[in-house]
Formats: sequence, C-alpha cells, structure tokens
Amino acid sequence: MWVDSYITDQIDNYFDINNLQSQFIKKSLEDDIEKIRKIIFPRIAQEMMKVLNEVNGKTVFNEKIISDHEEEFKKIFYEGLKIFEHSAVEFSSKLTIKQLESFKNEFGLKTKILRDETRDRLALREKRFTKIREQLESWIGILTVEQRAVLKVFCDENVFPYEEQILTREKLSSEFAESFSDKNKRRKFVSKLFLHYESMRDPSYTKALLEDQKKLHAFFAKILNEATEKQKIHLSGVLQDRIDKLNGAPETKKIGLFHRGEVQIH
Repeated sequence: MWVDSYITDQIDNYFDINNLQSQFIKKSLEDDIEKIRKIIFPRIAQEMMKVLNEVNGKTVFNEKIISDHEEEFKKIFYEGLKIFEHSAVEFSSKLTIKQLESFKNEFGLKTKILRDETRDRLALREKRFTKIREQLESWIGILTVEQRAVLKVFCDENVFPYEEQILTREKLSSEFAESFSDKNKRRKFVSKLFLHYESMRDPSYTKALLEDQKKLHAFFAKILNEATEKQKIHLSGVLQDRIDKLNGAPETKKIGLFHRGEVQIH
C-alpha cells in the first residue's frame, strides 16, 4: 500500500525517525487507513454522486454550487483528519529533542524555498497556472487553447496568498517548538492540529483564502458551464470511475485519501 509508505517517508524527511517509530507509524496508519476506507470513502463517493447527477442533468453551475460542494468535501476531509489524531498524538510523544531540531531545520528549509519563490511574481503565476490546469485536466481532460488563455488571465489577476500561507507555516512551526518541552502541551498542540486545524491558521491567511476561493469557485463554474461536450462526457466518466473505486473496487487501495482534484485544503 503506497499511502502509508508515502506518509512514513514524509514524516521521516522531517524527523529522521528510528526503526521503532517507523514500525509504530506503519501499524497505526494501517488501522487508521482502514477506518478511512470504511467511513470516509463512502461519504466522498456520495458527494461525488451529487456532482455527477448535476453534470448529467446539465446543471448551470455558479459560485455557490461549487462552494457548497467544496465545503462538504472539506467537512469530510476534516472528519478523516480526526481519525489520525490519536496516532499523531502518540507519535509526537515519542519524539526527541534531536528530532525537534531535525524538524526545525527541514521545515525552515522548505519555508525558505517558498519565501524565495514569492519574490518572483511571474513564477508564482506560472506555478498557479500549472496547478489549476493539472487540477482541471484531472477531471475534464485536456484544456482547449481558449480555456488555457482564460486560465492565464485568471492567474495573472489572482495570485495565491503565498505570503499569508508562509506566515501560517511559521506560526504553527513556532507553536510546535514552544510546546515541545512540555509533553502535555505538545500532545494538546498536535491534537488541536488534527481536530481544529482551520482555527490554528493565522487570521490573515484565513481571510485571504476565503477571498481567493470565492474567485476560484466562480472561475471553475465558468469553465464547467463552457466545457465542450467531450469534456463533459470525460468528467462524467471520471466521476463514475472514482465513485466506483471509493465504493470498494479493488483499485481503491491505490487511491489517495483526497485526490488533488477533489478538494484543495491549505
């Protein structure tokens, strides 16, 4: 199963974990992911079925319809995140001071890279263009020349709030480091990270995200309404395929918990 290996590798990149910690994570993830399949996957499939019915019913999409679906997917995502809370808290209690330093170094390096990227506004626009294009094409297939042009205009006019995102990253990293010396505080911090993540963002990022997502949802509605017949058929097929897999087809084990095209969580 690639999901647990991927998560373990990511944790190892930050904390340089030992064999016992690795074994604990893999066993915990095995149990948690099984719960995700039983509890969360059917809920994702149910919400996707609503979207499929709208697509097949030739619904005229608008910002509210897209936002409502996004909110429902987010609710499901955070319910799934809660399932990992106990394992994350228990793992955090096993960390050492040396591993905290490893985390601070790796996290600091990645944050520096992000901060350096914000200095190049053209690169930020290109980064966002590529991300949204890939997201859209994972659902409706290859974008037309006209759609790419419209997407480029959107990205030129709406740069993602990376600076506020970095501020939140630094805030959470600092709070984690400050909690580390007291195991009880550390456990509470990690627990809140999984149970109430959105409340832990810097307020400036929360505000910027809401404003950005409103524009993005209106843009997605425009793309869906103006999609070609071939793209609509492709979208219906992709939705049905993912619904089938989430509902228990053998290939389900190869699906990430939340595909990048299903919901964007920041």
